Amino acid sequence: MAQLTSIMTLQLAEDFDRAFGRRAPGLMVRAETEADSGFLRDLFVRCSPLRERLAPEMLAMQWRFQDASHRDAHPLAMRRIALAEGMPVGRILVDWTLADRSQGIDIAVDPEHRSRGAGLAMLRAWVDVADAWERPCELTVLSANPARKIYERLGFRAEQDLVDGTPLLVMIRPVRQRPSAAGIS
Repeated sequence: MAQLTSIMTLQLAEDFDRAFGRRAPGLMVRAETEADSGFLRDLFVRCSPLRERLAPEMLAMQWRFQDASHRDAHPLAMRRIALAEGMPVGRILVDWTLADRSQGIDIAVDPEHRSRGAGLAMLRAWVDVADAWERPCELTVLSANPARKIYERLGFRAEQDLVDGTPLLVMIRPVRQRPSAAGIS
């Protein structure tokens, strides 16, 4: 079964890459590699809501813990890096292996490159592929995160608080049938 899941994950990643290319013709996307670890660490630090309160070294340690946790909990997650003019500007992690949905694990765009389309293109490519494969999308977000409004515009709805009193929300986007949902090609 793991091999079938690996094959399915590869196909979904290829579909994502094509969908991203259609959504962001001026940008590129590629698979994440080990060589991206410095960029990913810096991206985490630059995007952290705690960057003004914690030392960069503490944030880098948090990134190492988060990265290890994501790799352990989602070993087959699709890991993509968005590029502008050949330079990495963002990343998305999506776990397609869950039985009943696709789960957005992480999406981030360097603050200097926000509002230029990379983040929205990654999100739209994800939902395009999820719709074609008839898989709802799920993500967890800080309730005060401005990106929540973008998720809502894309059809995500808050389903539940993770724990009463926490600022985290689980958001779900149901499958939207398209006139021709036969594939992404």
